Amino acid sequence: MAYIIGIDYGSRKCGIARADTETHIATPVAVVETSSLVEYLVRMNGDTPIERVVFGHSKDLAGNDNPIMESVRVASDEVATALQVPVLFHDERFSSAEAATHLNQLNANRGRKERQQFELDAGAATIILQSFLDSYDKGTD
Repeated sequence: MAYIIGIDYGSRKCGIARADTETHIATPVAVVETSSLVEYLVRMNGDTPIERVVFGHSKDLAGNDNPIMESVRVASDEVATALQVPVLFHDERFSSAEAATHLNQLNANRGRKERQQFELDAGAATIILQSFLDSYDKGTD
């Protein structure tokens, strides 16, 4: 078994989700400091092999890259080099908003701020990854 990793990249923190290559069901894993992302993924790869990594592709409503994409591309190159795996991009528009909606529906927004941020960032990564997996399984990505 190997993992497919989803990343919701942020300037300070990154949400991380994973799915195994057999079930293709994404689950939240962690939120890490952006500066520690590569190191975290290398450690994760040591436990269970990572097959590929999917970064959220940050776009505005018109479909143009948001300014953060420059940093995302640098980080994705670093991850690809460190793990020697394919790195892909998947549209992340509305993933954070969708994660926030799910949290509100679950009434999980009553907890501490740190827990809320974990659930939001890791939740957004989970949504990005599951959306990628669903489109990949249908052959549209």
